[in-house]
Amino acid sequence: MYLSMVFITIVSCTKTQTILEEPAAPKGNLNIQISHEVDGKALIFDSMLYHNKANNFYSVSRVNYYISNVKLWGKGNNNYLFDSIMFIDASLKSINLNVSSVPVGNYQFISFNIGIDAARNIHYTIPNSPENISMLWPDVMGGGYHFLKLEGKYLDSLNNEKGIAIHIGLNSSLVYQNPIIKDINIAESKTTNLSLAMNLNEWFTNTYTFNFEKDGNYTMGDSTAMNHIKNNGNDVFYAK
Repeated sequence: MYLSMVFITIVSCTKTQTILEEPAAPKGNLNIQISHEVDGKALIFDSMLYHNKANNFYSVSRVNYYISNVKLWGKGNNNYLFDSIMFIDASLKSINLNVSSVPVGNYQFISFNIGIDAARNIHYTIPNSPENISMLWPDVMGGGYHFLKLEGKYLDSLNNEKGIAIHIGLNSSLVYQNPIIKDINIAESKTTNLSLAMNLNEWFTNTYTFNFEKDGNYTMGDSTAMNHIKNNGNDVFYAK
């Protein structure tokens, strides 16, 4: 009997693999143009031109607020969140918010917060610009930032002018703007424009008719008044 012995040589070969990276998804930009009005008429500062649902006649001298967590809603899970915090001064003639690097696609809704989310609503969390410093909420009252400063004057029941300071802040007063229905088509390397308007009278109506005489002309530190303003703020914006 012969024993056959077979020697098998195993050669280990090292192969160089080339991993192909997927090309970056195409993106575009969204430019949000913001205007301010009262029931369809452009806001004019320091003029006793306006009246709310409670029939308070009032003027406006200042409107400052933050917009944050802008979200575009597409079909399925095709959503995009832009989490920057943007300070708005309504006295500026032109207000443009640039939402960059948006995935290409068609979006049906836009939503955002008026104010700053709890994780960032802490003193000096955002850059110490003069605008942001002016919006600080006092530490002894909870700290963080004002979400809204709407100031001016109104005529009381005796026709005397009195000041108004509609201020909201604190995490419980963060305003969630209801999704605004609007077709927004983002094309590759293009900028899409979207015009939004804030109707100041909406802060004083729906769901609650806010009356400066009854509910107060200064809201800071008044949790009930701030809650009314916060709830009314869900639909202050609309697409033009």
